[in-house]
Amino acid sequence: MNLPVYQFLNLNASNIDDLETLIKPELNFRTPCVINLLELDPDLQRETIGLIENAFTSVNSSFLFPYPVYLITVHEPSITRMPVAGKIEHLPKFFNQRESRLNVKESHILSKNRLLQQEIRNTDPYQNREELERYANYHRQLFAGEEERRFLRELLTRLLNGVKVG
Repeated sequence: MNLPVYQFLNLNASNIDDLETLIKPELNFRTPCVINLLELDPDLQRETIGLIENAFTSVNSSFLFPYPVYLITVHEPSITRMPVAGKIEHLPKFFNQRESRLNVKESHILSKNRLLQQEIRNTDPYQNREELERYANYHRQLFAGEEERRFLRELLTRLLNGVKVG
């Protein structure tokens, strides 16, 4: 069994029409994928990003799970919900090719990972994303409340101890 390393897809003007055949629901089930759009002009890159997002939405697939699909483009990350990098060197190093072989523990974890990939394939990615966003928002509120509590606690102890503020 192989480690999940980047699978690269280079898009240029000649294969932009084959975008539907390149983007399959199974694209990111086994490995993370990198779609390089740098050979296209910036306007065509923006249009292609929209087409790629629509392709994932139309087949009810996620571009984040089980492995992410990264876009290499000159545009800012604010134009899409997909992970974006400006250069190949800016991609996370976690999925780079390893030089050494797997040990027994790593191969065992990799086999568990394969079972989890099959389970993720059978779930609704947008429902999971909504649930994850609700969970994250709840914890952001908890964090903000805790920060306010700490500030007020510190202010109260200063007032009770008679320490001058300022």
